[in-house]
Amino acid sequence: MNSTGRMQVFSRDASGAVWTIRQKNPGGAVWEKRRKLGKVEAASDVSVARNPDGRLQVFLRNTGNAVMEAVEKRSGGGEFTAWRKLGAVTAAGDPVAAVNADGRLEVFTDRQARGKDGAALMHSAQIQPGSSGSWNAWRAVPDGRV
Repeated sequence: MNSTGRMQVFSRDASGAVWTIRQKNPGGAVWEKRRKLGKVEAASDVSVARNPDGRLQVFLRNTGNAVMEAVEKRSGGGEFTAWRKLGAVTAAGDPVAAVNADGRLEVFTDRQARGKDGAALMHSAQIQPGSSGSWNAWRAVPDGRV
């Protein structure tokens, strides 16, 4: 649900394009026209979380195995930033976003095995709640072996 109380759905098509559609009115049966979310080649499903100010943030793994993000420009506005890479991690799984108790978004993904390091569950969190584009470095979750 977006900040205006309308359901908003995100999906990936067979070509890797990401689309969104939302209700015209909260609880209504009429939906707005489906829109493409910029240029990206998604290799995973999308994960969406809401910032404390209401802006939606969308995450995915692209065909180069990088975690990518697009952020709603203003709460409830429906327009999103261009896709940008979220740090330096080579993802092996679908990223999953969650909201911490302090309001910061945190993203989790499996890292591809690297030599002796093996695969690991990795995470990165916003430095401040709602600070789009400002993230901590990716770190392994303790005992997060996969």
